[in-house]
Amino acid sequence: MAVGEDGPPVIMEDHFNSAIANMWVNQYLLLLGEFDLENYDNGPNSILIWIMFILATFMSQIIIFNMLIAIMSDTYAKISEKKE
Repeated sequence: MAVGEDGPPVIMEDHFNSAIANMWVNQYLLLLGEFDLENYDNGPNSILIWIMFILATFMSQIIIFNMLIAIMSDTYAKISEKKE
């Protein structure tokens, strides 16, 4: 994590000039498992940060699991169709 020039540590790193683009990139990196817990306890909103982190990782796992189910269902349907 980076340290802000004027004080507290920065939790979300800046990759682009746009806050929305940074949000999407950081969520994608979180989905891939790249995160640093070093500065999550520093700051006034540490409880909110932990709650958002847990929700984001939980939702990411559900989305990936749903994608796996969809792929397996599609493959099963194709094999069943060829068998008949």
